[in-house]
Amino acid sequence: MKRRQTTAILIASTMMLTLIGCGKTSEGETPVSADNEISVSESSGSSDTTALADSTTFDSSDDSFIYNGNKISILNDAALTLGYLGDYETDASSTGGNYKNYLFDGGDIRFDTSVVDGNESPVYLYIHTPEVKTSRNVGVGSNQDEIIASYGDPDKKTDDGILFSFEYHFDTYNITFRFDEQNKESVDMVMYTNNYYLSKTAFS
Repeated sequence: MKRRQTTAILIASTMMLTLIGCGKTSEGETPVSADNEISVSESSGSSDTTALADSTTFDSSDDSFIYNGNKISILNDAALTLGYLGDYETDASSTGGNYKNYLFDGGDIRFDTSVVDGNESPVYLYIHTPEVKTSRNVGVGSNQDEIIASYGDPDKKTDDGILFSFEYHFDTYNITFRFDEQNKESVDMVMYTNNYYLSKTAFS
């Protein structure tokens, strides 16, 4: 009986040593512990945040586009949008009156605001560069077929000999695609309009 107990103890000890040995993955490498898992998770979280800021994988809606890693929306507060857009070109911008316009990156982006009830508020956002796309991946340089494939038939079409554009109406904002006036095929500007604040300006 004693001999059987000794044998059982030896077998159990051997199994324990085998299990402990499995904790190492290779020579000189420490096994993954709960502490290691937490530190890996924390460090990868910070790098994921950096990667996200440089990507266009944001949950974008039709009121917004991605610019310099930031989600820019015509529905955002003006101060938030200005913060995301960064330094504007002081010489090319007009910010002295109640109606202001800010130009960025040589005019690639323009942001117009108006003082409403004492607060600077968003009115228009313009895109003049093919590098920035709408949330449906069209923009400057896109043709009529591409715009219609992405947004459907326009809610309003303007063709008055000077301006040729497609306009799409949403609940609180509009998106306008202006086409090159010569060939009417290629978009040369995208404009987002905040309908509420536009109705409060002196130009409405």
